[in-house]
Amino acid sequence: MGAKPSIEPLLDDFASILTNDPGALDPTSRYYVPDLHGSNANDVVKLLERTLKRKEKSALVYFSGQRGTGKSTELKRLTTLLNGDPTSRAFMIDALEFISDSHPLELIDLVLVMALAFAERLHTEYGADFLHESIAGRFGNWLETEVAVSGFTFGGIKFDFRAQQQTVIGRLREFDVAKRERFIQDCRDYMSGLAQFVQQRHGVQRVVLIVDSLERLRGVGTAATDMFDCVVKVFDGGMDTLTLPQLHVVYSVPPYLTYLSNVRARVPISILVSIRVCEAQLLVEEVRATLGFTR
Repeated sequence: MGAKPSIEPLLDDFASILTNDPGALDPTSRYYVPDLHGSNANDVVKLLERTLKRKEKSALVYFSGQRGTGKSTELKRLTTLLNGDPTSRAFMIDALEFISDSHPLELIDLVLVMALAFAERLHTEYGADFLHESIAGRFGNWLETEVAVSGFTFGGIKFDFRAQQQTVIGRLREFDVAKRERFIQDCRDYMSGLAQFVQQRHGVQRVVLIVDSLERLRGVGTAATDMFDCVVKVFDGGMDTLTLPQLHVVYSVPPYLTYLSNVRARVPISILVSIRVCEAQLLVEEVRATLGFTR
């Protein structure tokens, strides 16, 4: 066996493999492990599904678990289960497609991102039919005048917003208290209108919005404490605002929120146990190849 390569570049290469996240598994993938988070009556996702179905009015639910436990995958499964019920229609959105994971989140930012992502999701689902709805036109006009997202188009909201994110967020920070409250209420009203469009389109009793990836919000370096404070302020102090008329909303949130007594007392929380699964032989082969070893 020849000389082993230098360890430093090999470790860098191995780190790149670990950080090259291909995204959440689909529950239909051959790598998906069923019953990992409970089976039958103890299935965490089916328990959450039943919780949402029992709620007649707007529901607020937090969904959490340690990194890598399959939260996004299980939320995809929840979406599928709900859409298999003729009385429900569920939509999953990824908040971090619109803002970075190190963005210092405030409540006004979150409701705007949710409105943007929900509208984009409905455009993807319904296309021209959605664009013909008056709610879509009003929402587009409002974005251009109130938020100043220039060149706004459905089908490209996330790109329009990300390109102008710093400018838009800067404007939001300049709002006085009255304008901030009105802006937040406008976002909530638009999301209610989007939900009504779905209800009328499908004749369903409930519309569920699943907001993924918020548990990945993090501060960098000295900003870690500031991010922690921002997240707690949003999800502990903003519960009334995060409860949306006409909608059941599930938020994927950081695990530390589940330890706050106020949160546990007021919001149903579904938590995944800290279990991770990998295909051992594939992992071994990747490590060996990265480190330059042969059989």
